Amino acid sequence: HGRTVDELAHARAKLARLQSTERTLIEQLVAIRAAIATQRYEINKLVEERRSLINYLPTELLVRILSFLLIRSGEVPSQFPTQRKNLAGVSRLWRDIILNTPSFWSDIVLTNDSDTKSLLTQLKRSCEYPLDITIQSTSRDNPDTLLDILIPSTSRWRSLSVQGFTGDVLRGIICKLDRLEFPRLEDVFISLAGHSYPRFLSPARSPALRRLNLSRLYWTEDFSTITTTLTTLSLSTAAIRDQSFLTGIPTQLTTLVFTDCDPRHDEDWVLERDSLYFPLLQRLVLDTVNPHRFLDAVVTPKLDHFEYTHHRSSVLGAFGSKFSHQIYTRVGPCDTPALSGLPRGVSCNLARQPHTSFLRGYFAL
Repeated sequence: HGRTVDELAHARAKLARLQSTERTLIEQLVAIRAAIATQRYEINKLVEERRSLINYLPTELLVRILSFLLIRSGEVPSQFPTQRKNLAGVSRLWRDIILNTPSFWSDIVLTNDSDTKSLLTQLKRSCEYPLDITIQSTSRDNPDTLLDILIPSTSRWRSLSVQGFTGDVLRGIICKLDRLEFPRLEDVFISLAGHSYPRFLSPARSPALRRLNLSRLYWTEDFSTITTTLTTLSLSTAAIRDQSFLTGIPTQLTTLVFTDCDPRHDEDWVLERDSLYFPLLQRLVLDTVNPHRFLDAVVTPKLDHFEYTHHRSSVLGAFGSKFSHQIYTRVGPCDTPALSGLPRGVSCNLARQPHTSFLRGYFAL
């Protein structure tokens, strides 16, 4: 009986030791779990506070990077608001920079989806930064209300693009612009759809105009009074075969682009040889039928870039003697028989580039 009592006491003592060890281990486990939670919190805090390498860049450099991203991702003007919003959602720093940098709000696009509130917000955030305006239509809606909001800011307009409008809506827009002045306006593209030359493009109203692109200009205009600051002129018109029209083109241009919007094969150019002198012209682009008379009339001592969109059965002509200096030429689509007038040293590779050929060489005498 005494042995049984001793064994029971021994077993109970062992149980007490095990329970004590259990309590100790549980206390250690609780402490470890608490330490884990604390460490996890510290790690998350450090991760949240840790700045990306790009965020260590100077603000000015980061602004340039974001500007590049916005331009590259928003090549279509109507996409700028969406792309700007996407960039602002990357981080709090990017959001603050975009919201407080006027240049990110300088591209204003008026479309059918535009609203008064967002336009007023954008004008406010752009401060006094020069504005790039696009007025674009995908329906017959009239943008008069939004345009009226923009009019007080015309002193800041740097570029203007009007496209997609016809008839009375287009006339209403141009008539409204014709009453205004644009002291900073440098770059203009307008699809005229047969409308006459806008008066607001005169030197008195747009004295800083440098680049002008007029599409579907069906009326003969006198460009001799156009501002002397113009360096690039692009015209899509049916009047480019008229001598009186062409002699009025400013001679100080460095880039000239002609697109014949009524290319009739039976109508020849009315031009005199060497009658069109452009002493500063460096780039010439032609999209028309039978331009050999024009090339025979034009004199361009500084030309170094020539592009021609070839029409089947059109004759380019032998113009090698007109360009005796090194020149970069692009002709396409290519038709070897019709391009027999290409100067020595220039060839057309039809096999490797069936639609567009790039020609390099010396236009030798």
